[in-house]
Amino acid sequence: MASRRPPGRPRGAGAFDDDELLDLVLSALAHGGYRGLTMRGIARELGVSLASVQHRYATKDELWRAAVDRAMADVEVADTNVVDLPDALRRRIDASADHPGLL
Repeated sequence: MASRRPPGRPRGAGAFDDDELLDLVLSALAHGGYRGLTMRGIARELGVSLASVQHRYATKDELWRAAVDRAMADVEVADTNVVDLPDALRRRIDASADHPGLL
């Protein structure tokens, strides 16, 4: 007879990397915004326990910040000696279009 997994324990290998995790967070933010993002939902999508996600990111806010940092890392930064606020804002808006619901 096959062993039965304990109730409530998610299926899956239990291992995930930050890229996979943050991709799911960005997708969740695009569909439901910050309010729609839940650590339990992300854990379910990854097929791991909530504690596994919380081990890397203790709070929803930490998880959101990591996703924002990752998304904004792709935005080119202009020369720091020249301050062009409209251009900087335009780049941020363009970046947020790539990740709806993020900002």
